[in-house]
Amino acid sequence: MTATTERLRFIWITALHYDVDHAVTDEEATDRTSDHPGAFRSVCGAEFLPAAMECAPRPPCPRCRIVVRPRLPEPPRLTPRRRRWWSRR
Repeated sequence: MTATTERLRFIWITALHYDVDHAVTDEEATDRTSDHPGAFRSVCGAEFLPAAMECAPRPPCPRCRIVVRPRLPEPPRLTPRRRRWWSRR
């Protein structure tokens, strides 16, 4: 699963047998068919069963965080400042 041009929309779901929360895309979370009875596939590629709703949130999966972390914009280009003829600096 790669997000190249579009913004990645996801939710964090607590995994049943792991001590982490995984990021799952909205499409994956809503695609429940007979082929996918209950297992989710996270953005890092892990397939897991969700924990019960009363389970407390856990730390986010480090591999999922790498995929969903915001892409930082490029730093602004520093252009040489032109001196104005009336400037003394």
